[in-house]
Amino acid sequence: MGRRLNIYIVDDSAVQADIARALLEQAGHTVVTYHSGVAALRDLPAGQPDCILMDIMMPELDGCELCRRLRAMEALAGTKLVMMSTKAYPFDRKRAFAIGANGYFVKPLHPATFVPELERLVADTLVMTFWGVRGTLPVSRTDSVRYGGNT
Repeated sequence: MGRRLNIYIVDDSAVQADIARALLEQAGHTVVTYHSGVAALRDLPAGQPDCILMDIMMPELDGCELCRRLRAMEALAGTKLVMMSTKAYPFDRKRAFAIGANGYFVKPLHPATFVPELERLVADTLVMTFWGVRGTLPVSRTDSVRYGGNT
């Protein structure tokens, strides 16, 4: 991504927050970290973040409630809210999207794909890969039966 993003991380686990921070800073983004949802809720609206990454399971104010409250703030209407969790169940993903999250990452974060996927999410772009698409000229050969020729 060409543009430097302003990203806030809210995670009670210092280790997980440091991993995400290191990956994002290595890609050239500005990162601010909070280890408490309460502290983040107080400071986030003034920071004008492009994206807020938040853990679901946190004491005091969990990620779901934090997401609900942030989504209700008019000043953060254009901010992408992304949940991170070790919970990989479809129920948790659906719940996160239902309360206003724009994305969901399962921890541990994958170093090779985390930053590009987050950048695409913030930019609102979609990457599609087509497999076995036929070309403009039909080809009938035994080696092109499964995936087509001239693809």
